[in-house]
Amino acid sequence: MTRDEIAALVQARWSAWNRHDIATDAEMFAADCVIESPTAGGVVHGRTSARDINRAWLAGFPDVKFVIADLVIDGDRAFRGAASAYFVRTASRIPSSS
Repeated sequence: MTRDEIAALVQARWSAWNRHDIATDAEMFAADCVIESPTAGGVVHGRTSARDINRAWLAGFPDVKFVIADLVIDGDRAFRGAASAYFVRTASRIPSSS
């Protein structure tokens, strides 16, 4: 992938998240992907697992919004995105500090 393609993929992923479009986000994963996630309790596989992790996040943080604060792309295959999320409310309904 080119730098522009990676940047577009990152933007598309966060845009899907901000619309709470978990199906579109999950389709960005390879069908045989491997995900290491504390939300899932460890290592899981496949797009269905990606959707399940997203559902869990949105259940706990229904008003989550992500902003790309910094994006570092290394070559044509590696990237690390730094993002901050603003949680308006949580599953336990603790008021936001913002």
